[in-house]
Amino acid sequence: MGAGGLGVRKMGKTVLRILLLVALPASCALAADTISHNNAGVGALEKGDFVTAIFYLEQAVDEDPSSEVMKRNLATAYNNFGVKLLKDGKAKSALERFNKAREILPDDAGFRDNAAKAYNQLGIKALEEKSFSVAENYLYAALRLQPEATTIRKNLSVCMTNYGVKYYEKKEYEMARLKLTDAISFDETNPSAHAFLGNTYYYTQQLEKALVSYQNALKYDPKLLYVRKKIEAIKKEIAVEGKLADTTYSIFRILYNSDDAKVDLGTIQQALWDAYYDIGTHFQYYPRHTIVVILYSPEEFKKISDVPKWVAGLYDGKIRIPHPEGMEMAELVKIIRHEYTHALTHDICKGKCVNWLNEGLARTMEYAAGEEGPSYALLKKAYAKGELLDLTTLSKNFVYMKDSKKAALAYEHSSSFVAFIIDRYGLYKVRNILGRFAKGQTTKEVLKEEFYRTEEDFLKEWKEYVGEYIVGQ
Repeated sequence: MGAGGLGVRKMGKTVLRILLLVALPASCALAADTISHNNAGVGALEKGDFVTAIFYLEQAVDEDPSSEVMKRNLATAYNNFGVKLLKDGKAKSALERFNKAREILPDDAGFRDNAAKAYNQLGIKALEEKSFSVAENYLYAALRLQPEATTIRKNLSVCMTNYGVKYYEKKEYEMARLKLTDAISFDETNPSAHAFLGNTYYYTQQLEKALVSYQNALKYDPKLLYVRKKIEAIKKEIAVEGKLADTTYSIFRILYNSDDAKVDLGTIQQALWDAYYDIGTHFQYYPRHTIVVILYSPEEFKKISDVPKWVAGLYDGKIRIPHPEGMEMAELVKIIRHEYTHALTHDICKGKCVNWLNEGLARTMEYAAGEEGPSYALLKKAYAKGELLDLTTLSKNFVYMKDSKKAALAYEHSSSFVAFIIDRYGLYKVRNILGRFAKGQTTKEVLKEEFYRTEEDFLKEWKEYVGEYIVGQ
């Protein structure tokens, strides 16, 4: 769920002050030069010559600082110049003029409102540039001048939502929560703020709070299908996961059935810690945020997931593993390493990793150094029949394939692609590829820039590798 749909609002028509300008008669009890400077300034301003008007009016005020008429004329000149600049999209310069006007007449409501409009416009510009801290400062300044302005409050809500999403995407959930809570305080009806706040609770396993936030999001926008699905899922998860023991080890928060004597928590903790360092070394990435790991009975796993029976684990922002009775710890360790790899690729690629690479890396990293790697029995048969799959087919999510044999073949293909890249080009190339996918590049672009190959040439070279190093073994 993105924040792109959040819209900012500009404020109403800027107040003009031209009618407050006053020309002084020659009979006025002021020096002739002072009257002349004031009237010259008024005349210039009526022609729209703001620079000349301010020049003369500043002289008049310097000559007689006690004249309320001339001070108002000068303040109005600054204000009207600001109005022109603001209409021309020069909000920063406009703000300088409005603040000059306010220095002369600090209690004038019109000048204050115009300054608020300039701050609001600057906030919108900074928000569009994704400079959220700058936008926040400008919009707060606008709100101080107009505390009840609905437009400013809604813009601040948009700003704080986007700011919160930025922290959320980096998995800095505490900071995200602070910003999103602020967003809701400025606009309680902001569904995106409620939804993302729900996400921060959900991925830190605060399910009851997440449910409330999701329900609030749906209340203000019933069309949010994503949120509706989350509510349905979370109710199932609360019923199942509320009964599990909860412990924290390093960055891992582990939920498991403490009544299951076959759950070796110490081995699970060690496997996670080993994966953190071992796989982290390959990827040159060590997350600092909490990763939730949940072990279920097969029946519980079926209740909360919608995957085929052959699936041995799942990463959907949390590592979820069914733990059937009699499972060998060695098998559980491989599943942990597989799903932990998914967690890393998701972080590094910001959720944009193509499926063949994502699954190929996970399958490859199942095995610790020195262990025998993935089996390629099905791949060898496909090679012999000339039925190897292409990258387009493998880019589809085959985790949900009901046919376990087809899924196994897809995994073997993906593993062989990763083996090919590492053997021919080195592991650093994998890290480069992940970085490119994180930037939103396509497979075609990645192959061109990293391998200087078309997809057709890449597949040809890979097939040669399969024939020589996998089938030929």
